[in-house]
Amino acid sequence: MNRLLFPLSVLLLALLACEKSASTPTNTPLDRYSLLPQVKYGPESDFWRPTAVDGWSKPVPLPFPVNTAGGEDSPFILPDGQTLYFFFTPDVSRPAEKQLFDGVTGIWVTNRDGESWGGRHASGWRLPVNLRSTAANTSPGT
Repeated sequence: MNRLLFPLSVLLLALLACEKSASTPTNTPLDRYSLLPQVKYGPESDFWRPTAVDGWSKPVPLPFPVNTAGGEDSPFILPDGQTLYFFFTPDVSRPAEKQLFDGVTGIWVTNRDGESWGGRHASGWRLPVNLRSTAANTSPGT
């Protein structure tokens, strides 16, 4: 009996400690722009900067509303050429455990607005929508 008492006590203390430190998701709906940092982190501030591969042109960021001061990553365009999925987190310097429950970090989707890919004066993209907040049968960007 005494042999089980110590391990059970340690387990109980560990569970109680974890329960108090666990983060809870926020119920306040946040938009994508509410948690943006003041400065955009780009390739120039990355420790492992991206390099161009022979035969490919230098990447060009998409304009606002897709590209923000936050961290957009892993873009994927569907074969229709109109739908763009990407990962977004508002501040790449925040710890991952805080990003998990910030209400905006996740996969986002947007649709091309017409035939334009964007430029200096026209974005060419609809406002992105967080997949977490959309129903399976809702059309993104509308």
